[in-house]
Amino acid sequence: MDKIKLDLVEVLEGTFIMGANMDTDVEAETDEEPERKIWLSTYKIQRTPITIDLWIQFLQSTTYHWSFPKEIEQETDGKLYPITYVTWFDAYEFTKWLSEVTGDKYALPTEAQWEKACRGECGQLYPWGNEEPEDWYEFPPVSTTLLPVGVRLDRQSPYGCLDMWQNIAEWCLDWYDEEMYSYGETYGYNDPTKTINPTGPEIGEYKIWRGGIDLYQSSGWPRCSHRGFQKPSFCHDRLGFRMVLNL
Repeated sequence: MDKIKLDLVEVLEGTFIMGANMDTDVEAETDEEPERKIWLSTYKIQRTPITIDLWIQFLQSTTYHWSFPKEIEQETDGKLYPITYVTWFDAYEFTKWLSEVTGDKYALPTEAQWEKACRGECGQLYPWGNEEPEDWYEFPPVSTTLLPVGVRLDRQSPYGCLDMWQNIAEWCLDWYDEEMYSYGETYGYNDPTKTINPTGPEIGEYKIWRGGIDLYQSSGWPRCSHRGFQKPSFCHDRLGFRMVLNL
């Protein structure tokens, strides 16, 4: 097997502003509060989501059974389009395989890792800044064909990540807890499990997805702090994932 090389960008260690303040952000939802500082170790994250060709390579290299193999055959160039119709379990199995074949520590991004890569250190609302896009309902509509990855260079994040606001939503590592953000305030911001490399609750019913095209057209999308969640067995034609390399 040829060496797998992902297009990664580095996010240096340090603090960033995570979450939202409903008093100043009118689109914020209650599960995004409070706005607070989080410290993360250095990591690398994919510039764009995992594409169809890498997913096919995973399937051909393993005995893993995937439920929707025919859906991706419609795309003519698997190197250009993101893989979708994947459950959280599917994405997690891919990370295990990629780590085994490369010897590196790949994983799904935590919520905190995804959000920092999306908004930078200072808490901007969108990957490109604080200005709301005029075309966010129109580009692309949910009913249209998926876009190739990386086509909107004008929408890149402070770290150079692309596609964090459109095309597809992306699975994250964490279990969802509606009140998770408020625990640091309840128990004190000196609790390292809440403010240093947080990974979310240990168990839950739903897994987090972030960014992409909003699966339910809620008012909070496409802000960087917007949180979505679904059961880990859920799949959708607009739901995929990207990789993080933990250093």
